Amino acid sequence: MGNGSSSKYGGLVIQTDQAYCVSGQPVTGKIGVQINEPFPAKKLKIKVKGKEKCKWYERKSRQVQDGDEVRIEYYEDKHDEDHKIFKFEETLCEFDGDYIEPGQYMFPFNFVLPSNCPASAYYTGDEKSVGYIKYKVKASFKAEDDTPVKDIKGKCHLVVRQLAPGSHFNIRAREEVDIKKCCCCWSKGICKLECCFERNVYHSQETAKAIVNVDNSDCDADVDNVVMNLKQTVTLRTDHHTYQRTFKVLERFFKGVDDEEKLENKEIEINLAESKQPFKHHDHDDIKPLDQSESILAEYLQPTTNGKCVNIQYQLEVKCKMDDVCCIYDEPNCIIDMFLQPPWIPNFAPVQPPEGWDPQIYDTHQMSLPYQIANPGITDVHPEYAQMPQPQSQPMPPNDPQMQPYYGGAPDDHYPAPDPSTAHNQAPHYGPGMDGLMKHKEESSSGEVDSHIGSHPDAKRGEADANDIHLQMG
Repeated sequence: MGNGSSSKYGGLVIQTDQAYCVSGQPVTGKIGVQINEPFPAKKLKIKVKGKEKCKWYERKSRQVQDGDEVRIEYYEDKHDEDHKIFKFEETLCEFDGDYIEPGQYMFPFNFVLPSNCPASAYYTGDEKSVGYIKYKVKASFKAEDDTPVKDIKGKCHLVVRQLAPGSHFNIRAREEVDIKKCCCCWSKGICKLECCFERNVYHSQETAKAIVNVDNSDCDADVDNVVMNLKQTVTLRTDHHTYQRTFKVLERFFKGVDDEEKLENKEIEINLAESKQPFKHHDHDDIKPLDQSESILAEYLQPTTNGKCVNIQYQLEVKCKMDDVCCIYDEPNCIIDMFLQPPWIPNFAPVQPPEGWDPQIYDTHQMSLPYQIANPGITDVHPEYAQMPQPQSQPMPPNDPQMQPYYGGAPDDHYPAPDPSTAHNQAPHYGPGMDGLMKHKEESSSGEVDSHIGSHPDAKRGEADANDIHLQMG
């Protein structure tokens, strides 16, 4: 994505070759320049920066003396924080003489993003809360100080994907609960819930799936519904204050099972694209409205991101809604942490060059952004990011169309609509039913995960094989 500015002297457009970038991996792009009249500048500079910002208002009350009476006054206490992730600037090209001569120029560039960049995100909520993480590439010909000429400049937003800490398929979770009634004095029997979640990493326009087995044969209470929901936890932080909200952003109900019966191999799913969270500006003077490309990203569920000021996490839950239990916490449930990637960018295509475009192409400029550690005098990577645990590199699959450079031709030929079934290196599969799922000692080395979930004191967990991989999620 990219855009630029133009004047009678000419114009500049900057654009990356990929629709989105991945932390710790290369970013390539081009700067196209057309100079119509000699322009009073010597250098073309390029700047890459990442920034996060959060802001919200907290409603408070105080006692105010009003004559002989004391009244309660309500007011809003503002909390806001700006935080620089990194900032890097250098001269891309220096010309001879005091003017840049008319002509067409192309400046390819590339750099590697720091490996601990949090994902791009845009959030708005209650209490006029706003939080975002943005990345930009800027390029400019800065006019000499003694001339009244405006700079020729352009900018490009980078959509950054954060590396997932681990991608797993066929994640197993199970819980069994002693169902109580009448102030927890009367046991109705044991209800067992077993789930196989398809995977734990999704795009925000995909469908999350699971296979569910409910063994209610030893319980006298009906399971009214099997519920699948997605929970989003948003945390905004300043130096001294924290805003945190947990939302149930999606929920679907499926038919349950009667007492003393079983529900076997029930496939359930939830469409992540159904949740829309449009960005609301809230009339904050210091927060610029989103441009068109940012607005598209802000419409969907925002990705998992681990910023210092803006943090968004997700959990996927399957739960049995029981008939007339004492407490909702007595109902069996299975939860996994879900990692959400940014939405697909529709109709990504390069800016069309003007007629007769035949530029002088310069050598590719390699910028050296820091890997993680701050390098005073060149850039500033905040210490919090340098101390973050380093995830293992996970290159995107070669069939991911938005990670491939664009080589020309019709956009639809190179950037077709994403097919969820080909969005990962390994096609999702569920396995041979719950009986087969429990006999997985030989399969554990293939990357499958067995997750035993349950916080209720009466929950009983089965013993695991020695080769099991255990995730404690939620």
